[in-house]
Amino acid sequence: MEKAIPHQTIFQIRYKAKLEFYNLLISTAQKMSGYPHWETNRMRVILKNFEEHRSLAISHNTFTYQQDSNDEKMEAKHIQQTLENLPGELKIQSFNRLGYRKKYLTPTKMSFDSLVNILYIKLFSQDDTLRRALPSKIVDLMYRMDFRDDIYRYHITVGPVRKDEISKHIAYNVENHLNPKTRNKEYQEIIKKYPDVAIFSDIDFYQESEKLSLKDTESFVSLANRKVYDIINDMNNYLFEIKTEA
Repeated sequence: MEKAIPHQTIFQIRYKAKLEFYNLLISTAQKMSGYPHWETNRMRVILKNFEEHRSLAISHNTFTYQQDSNDEKMEAKHIQQTLENLPGELKIQSFNRLGYRKKYLTPTKMSFDSLVNILYIKLFSQDDTLRRALPSKIVDLMYRMDFRDDIYRYHITVGPVRKDEISKHIAYNVENHLNPKTRNKEYQEIIKKYPDVAIFSDIDFYQESEKLSLKDTESFVSLANRKVYDIINDMNNYLFEIKTEA
């Protein structure tokens, strides 16, 4: 069974802008440990850790934790640190959007054409009327879905990718996650390690409401992690079931 490997995580919280934010921004950023590098234009701060390929951006109406790494323990630790510190320091009483997004690659040894055929059969209707209406040969595809589950929503994208397409879909945060002195060389090494053929999966799980509390954010993070984990694993189990005939 092919295993999905997380390559990028984005956790973002949005809130209503307040003028007092600008008086609190720098002192709040100084209290966040684990980010030895930083930049600011006095309107926002981006805290950076080049060694661990992660960053925290703080602006007047959002803060965003992002990492280009499959280290899920590190992800959990720094999302928790973000929630424990930023709302209180910035005097944010409520939020209007919580978002948790992960991008995966599932490497496969099969050819790109074979992978396209499998995903086409598995994800698109094979009704004879539809097949007769379309050209006979499928050469590429990308499957996009929007869902709602009670108060939560999802954007899900799945598709086959070749090695030279992966950087476009993953969108590695080169500027904030790699040392400026060595970033070009480091990034080329990262690209070289991408699989020749893979399934790209992008799962964006989010909640929107006028007044979400800090307690809501804590339950959201726990649920988001489980939901995304279940979706990627169940979806891969389905896609790689033995055997589908083209």
